[in-house]
Amino acid sequence: MQSTIFIGHHKTGSTALQQALAVDAARLLSEGVLYPAVEFQGMAYLAAALAGRGGAAPLNYTQGHNALGFKMIAEGGGGPVPEFHPMLPHSTQMKHAIAEQVARFAPSRLVLASEVFANFGAISHGYIDEIARIAGPEAEIVAVLRRPDDYIVSWHLQRLRFGHHLGPIDDDIRHYAGTIHLDYRKMIAPWMDRFKTLRLVPYAEVKAAGGLPSWFGGRLGLSLAESAQNVGLHRGFAEFARRAVIELGPEGGRGMLDWLHRVRIDLPPSDQIELLGRKVRHEIRRGFEPVHDWLSALTGRAAFFDDLDQSVEPLPFAEEALRPMVIERLLATGQCPEVHWLERQR
Repeated sequence: MQSTIFIGHHKTGSTALQQALAVDAARLLSEGVLYPAVEFQGMAYLAAALAGRGGAAPLNYTQGHNALGFKMIAEGGGGPVPEFHPMLPHSTQMKHAIAEQVARFAPSRLVLASEVFANFGAISHGYIDEIARIAGPEAEIVAVLRRPDDYIVSWHLQRLRFGHHLGPIDDDIRHYAGTIHLDYRKMIAPWMDRFKTLRLVPYAEVKAAGGLPSWFGGRLGLSLAESAQNVGLHRGFAEFARRAVIELGPEGGRGMLDWLHRVRIDLPPSDQIELLGRKVRHEIRRGFEPVHDWLSALTGRAAFFDDLDQSVEPLPFAEEALRPMVIERLLATGQCPEVHWLERQR
């Protein structure tokens, strides 16, 4: 049996990949590929799918390997499992569930996919050893990496969905220094110590292939469907979302954040809106230089990110300058759940 393990990074299309693997699990099994469940809800869904019965895939199956990662970290004292993964068994049972499916289905390929695995190297190398015992030391490890300036903005905004109270990103950037979020070596190197085959890919190549499901499926000779999953917050809403989470309390902040993810107003494209500023961009570029040299040497590329020099150039539209227009257009929708609060942001 061959094994392929996708370990992240965060914000590279991992949710879309997990969704694609889950909703087509029955077909994939007929082709010899197992995307295993880790608990009862996931196993019930998989059994129903194999019996030809439809229905939406539960989160504990689509993101079951995230659930396993969270549970392993929690049992090691690393904080609670997120509420959106309820009623998980002990991680020993979850790993045993995977082993039983491998034994019963006898697949030609096992696929594990979890961006939570990206955190293992910085927390405990023992977690990676546990994955090696499941998948075997000959497994191929796959990681997709975004250019650091683009990645850090997406990750900072993603944290708002977890209810984190954050400062503006240009102030909080120092908190990411030395973590897996800017020093990609801390994410990758521990996996290299335990597995022989590692494939690192720039996110731009994945996007050019149509998305992570298309790129990943192409690597394995599979057809995987693309879908919009975990779409990032439009960067024109960044400051309003950050303040809402802090000022409106858990319920009000969550409601405002959910609305900002859904609402559509006329704005410049999200990827053209500047949140960092020239000074911070230069700081990221300088700090990332040794990491980039390491990535380039490791992969045999002249430059792992061939557009890294562009990372120091601010994007065309400053988020701060857009705020007055954004407020007026949000209010004009007549749908804002926190009208009076938004009016005070003028």
